[in-house]
Amino acid sequence: MLRAQKGYQILKLETSTAAETLPLEQAREQISERVYEEKRRAEFEKYLTRLRAEAIIDWKNEDIKKAYLLGLERIKTGAAQERL
Repeated sequence: MLRAQKGYQILKLETSTAAETLPLEQAREQISERVYEEKRRAEFEKYLTRLRAEAIIDWKNEDIKKAYLLGLERIKTGAAQERL
């Protein structure tokens, strides 16, 4: 039971799976894949940021420019929230 803003919430566990320990080689492989993927994603974001900074954009429509800038802000705030 959890206390909520307007009362209590009752939770029901429907299924449970036992924890399993992976063999060392399999765990090492999964960890390696995760580390590689995180580094790749970070480098790709840096690359995109650099491309955007170097881009020369000639806006023909102010509404599209506003949408683009709003999208950039959402990307920045989303990335900041991921780091938390």
